[in-house]
Amino acid sequence: MPDGQKICMICGKSCAGQPRIKDSRGLYAHRACAEAKRGHAQNPYAQSSEKPAADVEAGSMAAVLADLDESKIPGGTGSCLGCGQPMAPEAIICLACGFNRETGKQFNTRVSRDPNKPMKGAAALGVGAKVGGFALAPFLPIIGACVAGVVGAGLWAAIAYFTNYEIGFAASIVGAMCGMGALVGTSGEGNFWSGMVAVLTALAAIVIGKMLVFNIYSAQFDELRKELAANIAQQEYTLADMTGEDVLAARAYDLIDDMLHRGEEVEWPGEDMDLDYALYPEDYPASVIQEIESEWEALSEDEQLAARKAELEVFEADMRETQRLLETGPTTSDTAQTVIESLDYFDALWGFLALMAAWGVGAGMVDN
Repeated sequence: MPDGQKICMICGKSCAGQPRIKDSRGLYAHRACAEAKRGHAQNPYAQSSEKPAADVEAGSMAAVLADLDESKIPGGTGSCLGCGQPMAPEAIICLACGFNRETGKQFNTRVSRDPNKPMKGAAALGVGAKVGGFALAPFLPIIGACVAGVVGAGLWAAIAYFTNYEIGFAASIVGAMCGMGALVGTSGEGNFWSGMVAVLTALAAIVIGKMLVFNIYSAQFDELRKELAANIAQQEYTLADMTGEDVLAARAYDLIDDMLHRGEEVEWPGEDMDLDYALYPEDYPASVIQEIESEWEALSEDEQLAARKAELEVFEADMRETQRLLETGPTTSDTAQTVIESLDYFDALWGFLALMAAWGVGAGMVDN
């Protein structure tokens, strides 16, 4: 029946504004038509060769139309007794309302979607997923390489912490890990982009790893540095601590320092000895010590005492400066400069191998 119209299934006329009944499927009938139909019990199956209907469900439109001649139902002969829609002569169940001609019962029916026909929402979702995937694709190698780089730098620092050794080969491992992370970001399809991402990420990870290792060693040195500063602060120096030999060694240091600044050659008593390691008079060249001893012996006792006092003041000033440096520690710029100055040819070699490993794995050139 047309949508929105209340058509009586018995007389075929509109029920709008009139006493009517309605079943659970939304089918209508005039109350008068229904009561009149119940007054005469003529079963349409009695005049046909079809199997008599079983008990129909009470309250359904099929029950209202059970004894009505099919020819009088809107739709004509062959119409469904449940809803009046046309049915093929050989059909048993009405596809519109679910009425069963053999049992006289109605079943709930619904229109199912053709599984071979894609849903509009699903199609839109699929397009959105593809667009989102294309937009995210360039960033996946970056994410994978960064995660691998952080893990690799952490492993490098952990090895240095537990072994007290900085293993240069660890840089190559970090590079290969960055390459693997970038390769995973391309689902195993390495390309130029993933290779470049792996190289740049590996370079950053190596720098971070190097800084972490240096900070670990710096933390260990800090404990010793604070201990030395505390020991210096507790020391009290007297004139008895500054002997004549101490004055001779100090003057020998100053004399040789002037010679080196003038570019003169110094003949040290040992091959491994230099100005930084010389502490006692015998550590310095004999000719220098002899010259200074001659000058020292030429001084009177008062002059020697005054020289010892002056040297003690210089020594105490040096100790206070040393204590200050130990307490303050190196600055961030000093740390970075120390790391740079500590680099050598082996660091360059391991770094180059690490970047090559990152490129080979990240670009998919290495069979993994």
